[in-house]
Amino acid sequence: LREWLRCKYDILYYANTYAQILTPAGTRMHFTLRPYQRKMLRAYQKNKYVIVLTGRQIGKTVVTAIFLSWAVTFNRELNIAVLGDRLATSSENLSKTKDILNSLPFFMKPGVFVWNGGMVAFDNGCKIITGTAQKSSLVGKTIHILYLDELAIPPAQQSKH
Repeated sequence: LREWLRCKYDILYYANTYAQILTPAGTRMHFTLRPYQRKMLRAYQKNKYVIVLTGRQIGKTVVTAIFLSWAVTFNRELNIAVLGDRLATSSENLSKTKDILNSLPFFMKPGVFVWNGGMVAFDNGCKIITGTAQKSSLVGKTIHILYLDELAIPPAQQSKH
């Protein structure tokens, strides 16, 4: 119980102690957070709105997967939507989160009701759904955490007057 509570209140301890990622070689390993990744996790944990503008290949997807796994493990009745430019993008984000959840020790894992490519639901009332970023994606749904990935906005068209 003491360990569970420590992880609940210290996301960096949770990430450094329990979060493992699946490597391209198919093995699991602990993820060493860099200073900017620790800052991202703290921002996710403490703020209602967070926009991360970064370069590519810096580990933001893994850091977000760590946060989402922490959120569904230590909260109740939380609905999370993971939307991307394509369904493959949001499915990959969910897959990374599921990998981290799979690597947690038994005493920490929430019970699972649904575990498929588009959604996971847990016995603590938490749920993660995936989809594409469209107007109708979340109609009628109550979402507590919205993660939007790969949503570069093209520059506005200049009028020729």
